[in-house]
Amino acid sequence: MGDWYQRQIVDPGKQPLLFLLLGFLGAFPFIRLSVRMIRAGHPRRTANAGFALVALGKGKAFTGLLGILVPVFAVVAALRLARPGSPWARTHYPAGGRKAERARVREEREGWQRHLRIRVYDAIAGKPSEP
Repeated sequence: MGDWYQRQIVDPGKQPLLFLLLGFLGAFPFIRLSVRMIRAGHPRRTANAGFALVALGKGKAFTGLLGILVPVFAVVAALRLARPGSPWARTHYPAGGRKAERARVREEREGWQRHLRIRVYDAIAGKPSEP
């Protein structure tokens, strides 16, 4: 399977298209479910989706996506400090401000969460090669 994937997908440069297709296929059921819930009059789901979108805008991909299924994660991620390079931090935290500095320090802190996040990213996208 790995050899086929390398020959047919990676070498011809089709991997971005594959991930785009997988993204569409993953988003379609969520969007359909959200539309049905809105039409049925379930406002809690839309509020939950709002918290999840705020969490994603704050650069918290894992908790934002998990928050779609478990609302508590979306609320906690939306209330916590954004990651420094996220769209939320760039627009809401002034450069050199207290929140921007706290976000930078938190991002640079070495902890088990950071090591786990890097290992998951490396497992999904591959470990970067040394220059």
